[in-house]
Amino acid sequence: MTQARPGQDPAPRALQRLRRVVRDLVRHPQRVFGDVRPGEGTLVLLMFLNIFLLLVSYYIIKTVREPLILLGGGAEAKSYAGAAQALTLVLYVPIYGWVASRLPRLKLIVAVVLFSSPRSRSSGPTRTTSTAGPRASGSSP
Repeated sequence: MTQARPGQDPAPRALQRLRRVVRDLVRHPQRVFGDVRPGEGTLVLLMFLNIFLLLVSYYIIKTVREPLILLGGGAEAKSYAGAAQALTLVLYVPIYGWVASRLPRLKLIVAVVLFSSPRSRSSGPTRTTSTAGPRASGSSP
């Protein structure tokens, strides 16, 4: 750090430095978290949005799940559900690690998405049934 000349106020130089830091933070806020190179900003922001939405959905599901467990079986069922989740993860995480170490990244992503999508587990096309009763025109289907 250079010393200010006698009779010169060091505040303008510090203020300029502060403005530059604030300007860089406004233009590239993701650089606070790591090395983001030119052209990667949009991807970083999309990743942050993805993580944010995952966390928000987890907390929403958690707040809905807890009362449903308590209504269905009480505090005892809640403790058993927690134990079942822990055992499931103890079994699932090593299997996932084994699969992830053997599959290319893109194939792993596709496999995880297909495994976790509800459509992939359905036994066939789903039919929607209407409970509205007969049609207003009086004709039968």
